[in-house]
Amino acid sequence: MRLRPKITVLLLLLSMIPFILIGVMAYYEGEASLRKSLGSHFQYVARNTMDSIESYIHDLSQNMNRWTELELMHDVVLHDVDGRIISFLTNMQKEQGSSFYSLDVLDSSGEVIASSVRDMLDRSLVHEAFFEEAVRGAPYISDTAQDEETQNWGMVFAFPIWAKYNAHETIVGVLRVHWKAEELSRLLRLAVEKDAGFSTGYIVLMRKDGLVIAATQPMQEMVFHTNLIQQEFESAKRLKQKKEGFLIERERVEGKSYLVGYSSSRGRQDFEGLGWGMLVIQDTAQAFTAIHRLQFAILGIGLFVVLGVILIALKISQSIARPVLHIAGVAREIAGGDLDKQVDYDSSDELGSLAASFNQMIRDLKEHREKLVMEKHKLEQLLNIDTALRSILDLNHLVDFVIDKTMEILEAQRCSLMLLDPESQELLIRGAKGLDTEIIKTTRLRMGEGVAGKVAQNGAPILVTNIEEGTFRERPNGAVYKTKSFMSAPIKVQERIVGVINVADKKAGQDSVFTPTDLKILCTIVRQATIAIENADYYRKLEHLSMTDSLTGIFNHRYFIQTLDQEIARAKRYPNPLCLLMLDIDDFKSYNDFYGHLEGDRLLRDMGQHLKENLRGVDIVCRYAGDEFVVVLPETDIPDAQIIADKMKTTFKNFKYETEVTISIGIAKYSANMDRRDLIMKADQALYQAKRGGKNRVSFFY
Repeated sequence: MRLRPKITVLLLLLSMIPFILIGVMAYYEGEASLRKSLGSHFQYVARNTMDSIESYIHDLSQNMNRWTELELMHDVVLHDVDGRIISFLTNMQKEQGSSFYSLDVLDSSGEVIASSVRDMLDRSLVHEAFFEEAVRGAPYISDTAQDEETQNWGMVFAFPIWAKYNAHETIVGVLRVHWKAEELSRLLRLAVEKDAGFSTGYIVLMRKDGLVIAATQPMQEMVFHTNLIQQEFESAKRLKQKKEGFLIERERVEGKSYLVGYSSSRGRQDFEGLGWGMLVIQDTAQAFTAIHRLQFAILGIGLFVVLGVILIALKISQSIARPVLHIAGVAREIAGGDLDKQVDYDSSDELGSLAASFNQMIRDLKEHREKLVMEKHKLEQLLNIDTALRSILDLNHLVDFVIDKTMEILEAQRCSLMLLDPESQELLIRGAKGLDTEIIKTTRLRMGEGVAGKVAQNGAPILVTNIEEGTFRERPNGAVYKTKSFMSAPIKVQERIVGVINVADKKAGQDSVFTPTDLKILCTIVRQATIAIENADYYRKLEHLSMTDSLTGIFNHRYFIQTLDQEIARAKRYPNPLCLLMLDIDDFKSYNDFYGHLEGDRLLRDMGQHLKENLRGVDIVCRYAGDEFVVVLPETDIPDAQIIADKMKTTFKNFKYETEVTISIGIAKYSANMDRRDLIMKADQALYQAKRGGKNRVSFFY
């Protein structure tokens, strides 16, 4: 090192070392004091917010419990025949806005006899924990939990309903309230709005097992997904031990640090609490803004000192430093993202060689960045495809989506997806873009036939960069390709070939070809699509099974209820008639007991097939229960319904059995203000009249 650089360095050291020592000491002392002050405040906010949440839960449960003391709750003994309880529950849910999933009243046997949600009626909840606790006379409040059927998160409140009989208080039922757990996040937001001094942090409420059950923005995405104990949050572990305080929490992945104040549930005199924990969190970068300003002030003063030393030494080192500063300036602009800059320095010395190498590095970086941007874009597209595929269960929609996204990502003009027909073992085009409609309809390939057939047979993808070379040179349809390159990949489900996807005609131009990277992307799309295709197939099979009666092969009771609701809604909307037939086999029990269950099952199967074969295409036949069947007749009035019923009754006699078998049929017509239950009840009453009238006949209920 020469004398002039030595002087510059020496002056800088003599001026900066004492200044740095004093600045560091002042910074750390201020940081410790600020951390203690803010940490105590965060602990106070956590404690008050925790108390506020528990007080709200307690007051909410007390208010709900008062509902059980209403005189109308005694109607639970009569199963709410006049509907007063249902009306009350429905009005309460409307008054409370969207705070509840449902309000239900159960009788002493655990059956739901009144509810604000129609689907809850007649359900038996006798084995649920809340019912077992409430029927013993104790109020019940559950922790947050996810409903297995609806996947909704909520809390269950349950209270016994008492009634006085013979001067004794008796439990006649249970009030159950399913409260939305998302209300907890709303309560936290209100708490933050009330604390004007806490505007840059956020609050997290966790269950005693560490699961986040409520949070303010921007932590909302953690709710019901993140377990702080499992993620090694020290504050969460301390909350599990019923401790409170504050600490600096460091994130393991990104290395960020947070100031956390925490407080656990303390309950109250008549409410022991739910064991929850509250955390008040703020990024230390925001929490210690004041101390950071001190840091910047120290740095600013230091810069002035350095500037003075530099001005003194500038005259000495100017001739040497100028080219170096120029290169450093360009480097800073490159670091800011400007890769169009170049070092403008031409010399045969070492600095000239450095400038030339630096310019080459800039060109390499620019080319590499462009490649990274393209790869990042394609990776984002692949991730978006994976996310979207999980929500598509319709196979036709799924095939179109896969084709569109494959063409978009690979910049192709033609794509087809072929699926293997399990019966003929031929590949058929299920969806395509860029192909002639006639080709799509008529193309059928056996295993090993054509490119797709070979790919399906070998189970391995192929990439052809030039169709005019190699084994594909003599392909008869090679002329239809706009480019010389194409790809094909098999679709496998558990090593079983189910189809093939083909891609051709790169958009970039006649000289462009698909690359090995393109083939990897295609195989990635195929892997994602394979799972989605399998899920769509499972969904189709499950949907069919859920609607079909396994013995008779006709629609089941569940499908009947759904369809009848739809037809009643259509009848209300348009002035079209609607009739319902209910029928059963006369003396079926005696027949079943005498000839055996196998013969009885055969009779039921024949009945189902008879109904399917002798009804119109628009009519819906379902097995109702046992030997009872129902037929929904859209746009059908009583005279036409009678013709249909007489035909079914007459033609059924053609079946040969051990003894004569007859059927009785009841017909009910839909009228204004009827609901599903009313229509079913009238059809049932008509069937009952047919039975009482001697069987083997048709009766009506207007």
